[in-house]
Amino acid sequence: MATQDENHTKVLIIGSGPAGYTAAIYAGRAQLEPVMIGGVAFGGQLMLTTDVENYPGFPDGITGPEMMELFQKQAERFGTRLLLEDATKVDFSERPFRVSTADRDFTADAVLISTDHSCIDYAETVAGAPLVVDTRNATKNVTEGREKIVKA
Repeated sequence: MATQDENHTKVLIIGSGPAGYTAAIYAGRAQLEPVMIGGVAFGGQLMLTTDVENYPGFPDGITGPEMMELFQKQAERFGTRLLLEDATKVDFSERPFRVSTADRDFTADAVLISTDHSCIDYAETVAGAPLVVDTRNATKNVTEGREKIVKA
């Protein structure tokens, strides 16, 4: 059985699409040893994309799954620990924050939520909660009560 320290991380990322991997690469390069809960259907919308032709660095294009494999390799190169499990519960009411999967419980100093549109609606927060990123609308910032939701 894992100890509390083994399941504590400075940065925990929920979601494994391009935004999640970008966060993981930056956190890993900063030596924050991020943990990514990627979900059982990891990789985001790019896993369903046959041809990506508008991303710099790939003049002949690349498939979405191939791109996500490269993102994963780069994140792991900088120390990201990827778990192919779904986050089932979050608790932002106190620090450290708590995130659970079906198999384990984590505590984290920071939680980055980078899920796609199918997951973001259930992300409930409380006062003082970390930033919630909603990628469905890129045009405005919304503040509701004491919760800050950024439409990125």
